[in-house]
Amino acid sequence: MSKADELAKLDALRKSGVLTQEEFDAEKAKLLAGNLPSAGSGVSQTRGAEAPQGGGSWQASDGRNYPPEAQPGVPLPPTGSYYVVTPNRGTNGFAVASFVLSILWISGLGSILAVIFALKARSSISRSNGAEGGNGLAIAGLVIGIVGILGAVLFLLLGVALSSVFNSPASNNPVFNTSTTGLPASTAPPTTVVSSSTLPTPTSQPLTAAAVVPTCPPAKGSPTRVVWFTKAPPTCISATSIWDATFETSLGNVVVQMPAAASFAAVNNFVFLADYQYFNGTFFHRVIPGFVVQGGDPTGTGTGGPHNLPGYSFTGNTPPASCTTNPSQSACYQPGDLALANSTGPSTDGSQFFFVLPGGQTTLNTEPNYTIFGQVVSGTSIVEKIGADGSSSGTPTVMVYLLSVTMKQISG
Repeated sequence: MSKADELAKLDALRKSGVLTQEEFDAEKAKLLAGNLPSAGSGVSQTRGAEAPQGGGSWQASDGRNYPPEAQPGVPLPPTGSYYVVTPNRGTNGFAVASFVLSILWISGLGSILAVIFALKARSSISRSNGAEGGNGLAIAGLVIGIVGILGAVLFLLLGVALSSVFNSPASNNPVFNTSTTGLPASTAPPTTVVSSSTLPTPTSQPLTAAAVVPTCPPAKGSPTRVVWFTKAPPTCISATSIWDATFETSLGNVVVQMPAAASFAAVNNFVFLADYQYFNGTFFHRVIPGFVVQGGDPTGTGTGGPHNLPGYSFTGNTPPASCTTNPSQSACYQPGDLALANSTGPSTDGSQFFFVLPGGQTTLNTEPNYTIFGQVVSGTSIVEKIGADGSSSGTPTVMVYLLSVTMKQISG
């Protein structure tokens, strides 16, 4: 997304009241200074171009209009809704329109020539053979001309209809395939609709309207979802505890084991957020085949929105620098690892995380800047399926939701 587009988006948030003038000015200054995290922040953007935004819309079951991306204070579409993705919007329509205009021009030109020919024929025959024969040819020529004009009009109406079909969301033709929002028209795959009959979608959950002072959630989890906090969480788990996190996704469950002793701050943070339903209803917003599957942003933008959700950052612990020369060490990145994304380094860890796909460890071990805090112990095929439905830009081709994350302490 260009800076002009980002500024326009910020201005829209300001006008809608989501951003105050002071917040708008701060975000604008950061953007102009080049410090605003781009889509998929946390993993180096050299691995893929920034994912443009837009190109889709919700077909909501309750008839209301919802923005294509989650926003603070705006509920998610209800169950029964589906997301229409239109990356090639306009391309096929223009092609059809160009073809129809060509037919129209040829038909019109032919009609004009037919009329001229008929008139000349009438004049010529009238002088040489009498007016009666000339009138017959003139009438025939006029009929041909009228038929040609009517044909041109029909071609025009057909072109408008075809252009409308090719240039609109395929809401009546659900297809489970590979398509996405925001891909450039030159490389985007065909239009796709992912419906709730194919993939489960989350229930409507409004985002937190104001920052909350963090306290450890109840043992059974918070009954209220909170996504915006004033600071990092307090210590809520034992330093020797081991946890199983069950990621319930649209495609199935993934279980990740998290030993607190290996990365205490990261595991404590994840348990805290999961118990506050922070991840419920989010989706994997950045997916690069053979590299990573990234999620953990309630706004779905990869930036955390205007409040930089969860509203704080903390310092994690990264693999040893020796991973760059000896990546076979157990402490280095491996397929199935769960790690924290960050914007500028391990001191900017927050809520966004990523699964390492087979092949992704090769690149990650060249710059071990991301905190590892878990390993997939069940559901590897689900992670790899999500990873297959990505793109080189990071924009997912299928919107896969993280419906919930359930934590279970298994020891410690």
